[in-house]
Amino acid sequence: MSVHEAEMAFLQLFEQLEIQSKSSKRRFPLLKLPRVVLLECIENLDIFEIIFFSLLSKRVKSIAKSVCLNLLDIHMSSTEKGPQIWFKLPNTPGLDWTIDYSTEIEVAAYPFFQSFFDGPHANHFLFIYDNGIEDLKQMVDHICEVFRSPISGIYIFDESHIEWIERIIKFQPTDRVWINKDIIKSVETLDRVFKNLKGTKYFRLESISIDENFQYKEPIPFRSITIDNSHWVTLSSILNGTNSIIRLYESKFTSKDINTILKEWQTGSKLRNLEFLLIQTTTSLDAAEVFEELNWTDGDEIDGRPTTVILFSLLSKRSKSISKHIHRNPLHIRLMYCSGGPINICLGPYTDPERWIIAYSNNKSPWEYPYFRSTLPDSKDNNFFALRYNRRSIEDSKRMTEHICEVLRSPIRDIQIAHQSIIEWIIKFQPTVRNVWIWNNAITSVGTLDRILKHLKVTDCVGFDSDSVAIKKKFQITEPLPSRSISIRNSYWLTVPAILNGNNSVIQLFDSKFTSKDVNTLLKEWLIGSKLRNLEYLSIHTTTLLDSDEVLKDLNWTDGDENDGRPNTVILFSLLSKRAKSIAKLVHWTPLDICLKTESPPEIQLKCSINPCREWYIEFNKEKESSEYPYFNSYMTGSREVNFLFLKDNGNAMEDLKQMTDHIGEVFRSPISGIDISEESLIEWIIKFQPTIRKVWIWNNVITSVGSYFKKSQSY
Repeated sequence: MSVHEAEMAFLQLFEQLEIQSKSSKRRFPLLKLPRVVLLECIENLDIFEIIFFSLLSKRVKSIAKSVCLNLLDIHMSSTEKGPQIWFKLPNTPGLDWTIDYSTEIEVAAYPFFQSFFDGPHANHFLFIYDNGIEDLKQMVDHICEVFRSPISGIYIFDESHIEWIERIIKFQPTDRVWINKDIIKSVETLDRVFKNLKGTKYFRLESISIDENFQYKEPIPFRSITIDNSHWVTLSSILNGTNSIIRLYESKFTSKDINTILKEWQTGSKLRNLEFLLIQTTTSLDAAEVFEELNWTDGDEIDGRPTTVILFSLLSKRSKSISKHIHRNPLHIRLMYCSGGPINICLGPYTDPERWIIAYSNNKSPWEYPYFRSTLPDSKDNNFFALRYNRRSIEDSKRMTEHICEVLRSPIRDIQIAHQSIIEWIIKFQPTVRNVWIWNNAITSVGTLDRILKHLKVTDCVGFDSDSVAIKKKFQITEPLPSRSISIRNSYWLTVPAILNGNNSVIQLFDSKFTSKDVNTLLKEWLIGSKLRNLEYLSIHTTTLLDSDEVLKDLNWTDGDENDGRPNTVILFSLLSKRAKSIAKLVHWTPLDICLKTESPPEIQLKCSINPCREWYIEFNKEKESSEYPYFNSYMTGSREVNFLFLKDNGNAMEDLKQMTDHIGEVFRSPISGIDISEESLIEWIIKFQPTIRKVWIWNNVITSVGSYFKKSQSY
């Protein structure tokens, strides 16, 4: 990025491009300010502003370096569109900053900015024209120097990176390195990587382009290793290593090799640091030989990560103090209280909020508690730490949650409330929560409900289950519910003024006593716009019989199914013409998680990783008359929003589904992540269209020959 580009970006960021035409007398002399004032001004710039400012000249860079800036968590990665540098501040986990190098639009349009929000989470993008790898290297070096921050993670997607990374790591070791497939093409390069990246903690290597007969016998010098296509890793390489975590895929280890590893691990003569071992082989294993002469039990031991940290921190005040000083990424904490038990405290990153679960249960004998259990479904790591449920478990879970929040420096994000005592506790401990769901009989008085509405701030969604409000049937509330989204079952107690005077965006009411006139009033106010200005979605299920004429009286309405739909709307727009498709492809979309359900009725399921509470489905069916297609339908369940686009099944639904999937993948630049195969023709199609896929389910009698099976097995 040149000095001129940095200057243009800096001015664009402040919307001050017109200042270029002003005389020098009218420009603000920033660098002539007293040094103390100047440094304070720079301290109040955001990350992009500091980067652009420091690129203007050597003098400005020197000034920026003298400011006491917060350390950044810097990662360098690559996408299908080009390389990225993304970073965040540890003290502001809800903010992500990304510099994206691309060539998708005209050069003159760069640089430009884009931001989007997901609840309390903000993502800021700076798009720069990709002139080649040297620009990326210079930008990373510059950011590390100005912010005095090391690179936390590196995704190596070009062979020329290796020498540059080696130079950087000599001065500042990085935590994570991921090398893309076929980057390493010689034994010498592999040796250099292992020798010069020793400070790396987490190392992942995809396939290498070296002779099939090549074998590596030296230990791999990283704490955690994940190796795809690991046919070249030998037994001696594992046994002589000091790794704590080992994941090998497509290994050629035999049953005897794995038996040897397990024996050495059990006796403790080698593999003393090993905590976790996963080996997936291309060879057929004999269970009897794998466990031969092993003293083993069918147990559930697990290292646990946060669970282990929590147990350590409970030992004493000193161990708690030590645990609090360790730098960890904030976790997503969800509390689930069910009437009569069990109680679950769920922990995990935003993308996998139930990776670790502390569960209070009573499904085993008392002497079996506490115990650990771990599973790896669909390559996910799920860990359970079970404690015995008893009459003190509610109070114990409160103290445990307070302890976890303090040690891991993470707030409660979601909570399900089934006991009145939990309401008082959460109001006192953490009065602001993102999502709240209240279960049966938790609210037994008007005073309790009033305390929730006045003292518990729910920023996203509040839900009331059936009979959660155990108050006299004549009770009514006229005050608005201060939450973005509300979902209420048995909502007889909610009145029209409570809705009209609120600023909710999503309203879903079940078992309401609203009359036709009430619903008409709501729709009129929504249409006029004097009230309900934030309302995006309204669903009311009543226990009363409604008169459609009265409901729609004096309303200017059409018999339609309009819905913003997000991906569904984009997909329909992109289908209009080649030009519309080309326009849609130019937009920077967040990649989608695409799953195909091919059993009747066939369906395309879409999800977005940054917004896991929203789902989109495209379904091919023939339940209605042809003239009624296409049509939309949406519904809410708790904080989860589900959107359907229904298309007509003309007897050729499977071919339509294939074409639609091809189109969606191209527009959103997203691969298929999962498919269930219900007929043999899909095997040939998926092998040709996308031979690498994460999850596959094959239904009964689909594979009718040995040839089909082996073709399919090669696609993994």
